[in-house]
Amino acid sequence: MNWYKQSQLTMTNEVTDSHSGQLDMRLNAVGPTGQTVGYIDYSEFRGEIHIKYIEVLPDYRRGGVGTKLMQALQQEYPNKEINTGMLTEEGSQLYQSLPKQTIENKPYELLLNEKKEKSKRLQIVENKLDEFYSAKEKDESRQPEFLALGDEWNEIYDRIRDIDSELSEMTPSQTLIS
Repeated sequence: MNWYKQSQLTMTNEVTDSHSGQLDMRLNAVGPTGQTVGYIDYSEFRGEIHIKYIEVLPDYRRGGVGTKLMQALQQEYPNKEINTGMLTEEGSQLYQSLPKQTIENKPYELLLNEKKEKSKRLQIVENKLDEFYSAKEKDESRQPEFLALGDEWNEIYDRIRDIDSELSEMTPSQTLIS
């Protein structure tokens, strides 16, 4: 019964639970008669949004309610990618039909570039250290230079490991629902 128009839907958001820093929420699509015709149950935890469940009443399916709900949720969190988790066949069809935009993750790109630069410098330092190690005659006057290179190598290596750790928790881009 698709007699309504999407513009007649009102979105309401409510907290359903809160525990250990996680907010459980429900976004409702309410029709002109006051009846909830669909909703999304989702969580917000550590800055991430996770959808738990989407439901649209059978008489209102395939009429844009699910799309409107997903767009409204994205509007609530305009710069956050929404994690849909595992999708049913219908959920997958809904997600695939949504208009989306992919945005490059600038902090990811900056870290990746920093890692490339640090890796280049690490190679240079390693080559210089190899020269010290392979020298037939050890020049004691160059000992401070050798120690400074060792310190620099440690510093660069530690930073590269930190960058790898940060990158492992990021994605190169975000897909936002538009």
